[in-house]
Formats: sequence, C-alpha cells, structure tokens
Amino acid sequence: MELDGGDDGESTNRATKKVQIRDNEGNQSAEREAAIASRGTLSWKDRLMGTGLFTNGETANTIEPNADDDFEVSEGNVERSIINGIHSIKFSERINQIIIKQMEYTVVVKLLGRNIGYAALQNKLTVLCKPSQPFRLIDVENGYFLASFKNPEDYERALCQVMAWIRLPGLSGHMYKRQVLQEIGKTIGKVAKLDFNTDNGVRGRFARMAVFINLEKALISQIIINGVVQRIEYEHFPTACFQCGHYGHIKEICPKREVGLKDIEEEAVGDKANQKHTIDESTEENVNIEAYGPWMLVKKKPRKLGRTR
Repeated sequence: MELDGGDDGESTNRATKKVQIRDNEGNQSAEREAAIASRGTLSWKDRLMGTGLFTNGETANTIEPNADDDFEVSEGNVERSIINGIHSIKFSERINQIIIKQMEYTVVVKLLGRNIGYAALQNKLTVLCKPSQPFRLIDVENGYFLASFKNPEDYERALCQVMAWIRLPGLSGHMYKRQVLQEIGKTIGKVAKLDFNTDNGVRGRFARMAVFINLEKALISQIIINGVVQRIEYEHFPTACFQCGHYGHIKEICPKREVGLKDIEEEAVGDKANQKHTIDESTEENVNIEAYGPWMLVKKKPRKLGRTR
C-alpha cells in the first residue's frame, strides 16, 4: 500500500496527518488519465507506484486497485512522535482496518527445500492454483511469500489445497523404488517431493513423501497395495476428526456425528466404491474396520534427556 506524504515543500515539523478515502473513484481515474495524457510519457513516480498506463491490465502482475486502496493524506489519522529518542509513527484504527482489508484474500506461502526464483515460484503457483485472474506475489523474507488473489474463489481454492508430509509405515522393502513410491503417492494426491533417505532405502521403517491434499475432502487414511492394506500417517496435523476424517475439528464436535458410521465410511471411500469388485475375498478380510483413528497423526517423540551420573 502506497501513502502519498504530500509536497516536498511541506514543513518537516508537521506532527499529524490524516488519511481520507476518496469516494468517487471514477473521477479520480479520469483525472489521472488526463494528467498522463498531458505529460505524454509516464513519470518515475507513476512507474514506481503502478499508476497511469500500468493500470490498464497490460502487465500480468498488476492488480487493479480496489476502492479501499486509493486514499490521500490529511490531518488527524497519522500521529508522529519521539519516544526515548526514537521516531515513532502510529496509524489510526481506520487506516489499520484498510490495511487489514487488503489482506482479505492473501495466502502465506512457505518454500520447503531449496529456494527457487520469484518467476519460477509464480509460474508454479499459477499451475497449481489455476487462478481465474492474475494474482500478486510478494517476497517477504526467510522463504515466505504473500500471494494476494482478486477472486474469492481463487483464494478459497488455494487455501484448501495444501501440501502435507505423509508416511507409509510398514511398507514392504521391495517397494522402496522412486517410481513405485511416486505411483503409490498419486493414489493419495499429487506428489510434490520424495524423502531422499526413503528413496535410497535408508529409512526402511516407513516411506515418506509430500503430497497435495484437498482439505475440503476427508483425509485418505488407508489404501490397498497389491491386496494388502496400507495405513497412511500425516505429519504436523494438529487437529483431525476420527469420525468423518476431515481436518479442522475433533470427533466430539463433528457436524456429522449424528450420521451413521456406515454412511461416513461410504463417503470416505468416495469414487472407489465402484472398484470393490476387483478386491478378492482375502483382501476384504484384511481391510481394517477402523477407518480413522489417532494413528493417522504422527506424534513427536519427546527428546531423551542425558543420563545423570
């Protein structure tokens, strides 16, 4: 958000300023276009602030300003002072609300593993989220980015699709091949990353991979590999319902608690119900009746304290 501090000749001793929303956005746009037309070329200020010719959507990364994005500075809503020799600035509640509203459709993105370039990340998010309108990507620091969407539906889609680390405990040793593990992961979701130690067979106790999952659907708790039931564990999932299998609430307050367990299990199976005829009788006997349980969530083991002599 850009704040126009006024003319350069303004007194440096001025203590207060006020931000005031412009009500007539149409008149303002007309004035800006007329001013730019009279100059003939864009000034450095126009290029820096993304105004003028850059507001017509010619660039892919430019987002048209909303009604709350455009404001001017006047007295009252910005207080400046000196506290213990340090210059201080304080914005009014109204300005803070405007700033917060700008973050309404913003998602925090964290890079895992090696760093990639800004353009590569933007292209990656475009492929994964498939937004209907261009979005703004801001590089914060320490591998964090802010992705601001214009369409609420694009925001909800990006928010519900997350990458999660999963484990396949007790997987047979001969399955520890990159190609095989990727095909197994595709049964759960789109595979984003494979644990290097897992691929080399070093960590034989469980297979580990990162997959994209949809939080609007029930978590997949188990799959069948060559007729054998394979449980799935999720890392860093603080809350999950062991009745409906959804993320975000616990069993005691599950909205589907009144629904019969049979209906819930059918919903968890989903589209795979039509494939039941391919499973032989021995496989059906091995299917775990418990669809969900605490075993789905990986718990961190407490660190062992050093021995005291």
